[in-house]
Amino acid sequence: MIVISEEALSVIARVTDHPKLECRSGVRIAPRSAADGKRRLEVHAVNGPGAGDRVLERDGARLYLSPEAADRVAGCELDARTEPGDRVQFVLRR
Repeated sequence: MIVISEEALSVIARVTDHPKLECRSGVRIAPRSAADGKRRLEVHAVNGPGAGDRVLERDGARLYLSPEAADRVAGCELDARTEPGDRVQFVLRR
């Protein structure tokens, strides 16, 4: 399973609580195909889980993991850092 740092949990909670999103909103990690053919993981806000997603909820913050992403992030820690301009960068650490 994935471990979520306090900073990442805080960011996910802020996204989850956004008033313009649905009541099941959260952050989803899923693969996307890159131009080089590699399948990289992407993190984005969603209104709810996708089909087959694992749902992790803690203190009202919801993280959805696609089946492929769940396998790839097992044993990792999800962290977040805020960059200039309030841009958030999620980081996976083994």
